[in-house]
Amino acid sequence: RDRARRLRAQEAPATAGPAPPPSPGPSMAAPRLPVDDPLGAADSEAFRKARQAFCESRANAGALCGMDGKDAMETERVVFSRTIRKVNRRGVAQPRSLVVTSLAVYNLKPKQLSRWQRRIGLHELEELVVSPPESKQWSLLLHMWAASEEYDYLLEFDNEADRKAATAAVSSAFRELVGRPMSELSLPVAELSKRRVLKTQARARAKSATAESHRVRESRASVVRTNVAARRSVSSSTGFLGVSGAGSARASATAAQLGGAASPGGASARSMASDLAA
Repeated sequence: RDRARRLRAQEAPATAGPAPPPSPGPSMAAPRLPVDDPLGAADSEAFRKARQAFCESRANAGALCGMDGKDAMETERVVFSRTIRKVNRRGVAQPRSLVVTSLAVYNLKPKQLSRWQRRIGLHELEELVVSPPESKQWSLLLHMWAASEEYDYLLEFDNEADRKAATAAVSSAFRELVGRPMSELSLPVAELSKRRVLKTQARARAKSATAESHRVRESRASVVRTNVAARRSVSSSTGFLGVSGAGSARASATAAQLGGAASPGGASARSMASDLAA
């Protein structure tokens, strides 16, 4: 048998090149997040068309859509949906539909998937703050990071199970997109409300932002775009996008560069740069 194998090897064409690289298998693919979508957003043609139009609009050129143009939907997948209550700045709870995808959180009016009230890119988030289960309010605060120009989003759920499911969906999608775990915090309802950043506060923060803050903000978005681009081929076969090593390396390099900058806002910029690298 050994002699027969040697003879076959000698008879093989001399011009044969190296074996082609293996196609992405389960071990090379990004993990697929579980889908919990009772509102049917994943199968909604109206929701798909609305997202497509958003990504193709020149007005939203700076938004993170995963891919440009008609291929945008290839990297965005619905992972969660629920009917919730959004709490406005006056403390009034309003019924809404919450949809979480692999790229963003959507706030829509009930049964109106063709148009949303607000879209928050996952890369804008910093932490999830929840109220204690014994409070029976089942609140969830989506708290934005220091360099974000977005304001916080306060939600209320009908039960603890739905809140836990929403928290897990946002946290998992954030980790896959940004490349680090989402911070989670539990606070009494009164403290949670005090921690909330309102629209007026977010606008004031944006106006006073330093040049370094803008650089750090753009750096986080650039890292995420790199991660998305690196997973294009894998996402088309697995239905989700992951985080590339190149993105992590780029984040570390950016953090090192920004961390050494000197300016009046240097301390906060270095803090945000460290957060970016993490």
